[in-house]
Amino acid sequence: MEPPKSIVFNGIEYKLMGAGKYYLSQSRSNEGRRNAKGLHVAIWEHHNGKPVPKGYHVHHEDEDTFNNDISNLELVKKGAHLGVHSKKWHADNKEKSKEMMSNIRERAAEWHKSDAGKKWHSEQSKNSWATTRKIHKGVCGFCGVEFESKFSDVKYCSQKCRTKANIEKVKYDYDGICTICGNEFTATRLSKTRPKRETCSRTCQNRLVHRNRKDRKQ
Repeated sequence: MEPPKSIVFNGIEYKLMGAGKYYLSQSRSNEGRRNAKGLHVAIWEHHNGKPVPKGYHVHHEDEDTFNNDISNLELVKKGAHLGVHSKKWHADNKEKSKEMMSNIRERAAEWHKSDAGKKWHSEQSKNSWATTRKIHKGVCGFCGVEFESKFSDVKYCSQKCRTKANIEKVKYDYDGICTICGNEFTATRLSKTRPKRETCSRTCQNRLVHRNRKDRKQ
């Protein structure tokens, strides 16, 4: 037996709407249409003498939306009520739910890769920096210049100063004797794994290279 298309309760007409599971109040006024009320809600409020509290829903205990007897209506929190119906829908529609989620993920991935998606991420990133990041002032640990940064743990004003500072930490000077002219010289080695210089100048270095090539040919 099909349920009736409309029901009158306390002088107000309620029609079967949407997916055909709930009766909603009918009105000729704009305000009445904007604040349409479900028949089950009206019945609960009538029997309890008060409106449904904010943050609560009227739930059908046996989950039969056409059984609007007051004994079948209970007041539950909004979150719990939505959770119950969500779990039931997914349990009854497992394959449809999987297919729907798969389609959502595919469409979401396509959108994030699109120009519109990239633009949205860019704008969100800029807004995040503007609203959540503070400008920190500091003094460069290498050159001593004052600078500003969006990060509080930055020690140097630029990548150039950071590189130079790291070199200063590992480099050391050493003394040597030129294998070409015999002069003493002081040089700097940036790493212990690098070989020490054998010559005091570029001129002597070129002479050393020429001599080595000549020795290999003989």
